[in-house]
Amino acid sequence: MTVETLRRWEAQRFGPPCVRAGRKVYYRRDGVHDWLQLQEVPSPRRGGGRR
Repeated sequence: MTVETLRRWEAQRFGPPCVRAGRKVYYRRDGVHDWLQLQEVPSPRRGGGRR
């Protein structure tokens, strides 16, 4: 992710949870990992295949 994307997401209250300390924004590694897992979408199974 770019810094700009993370800024936009924070303003929209989207994305992984973060903590602000002055001008710095911090993300917990576990929080980012958990958020990423929630974003995963299983790929649809394609019809057909071998018979």
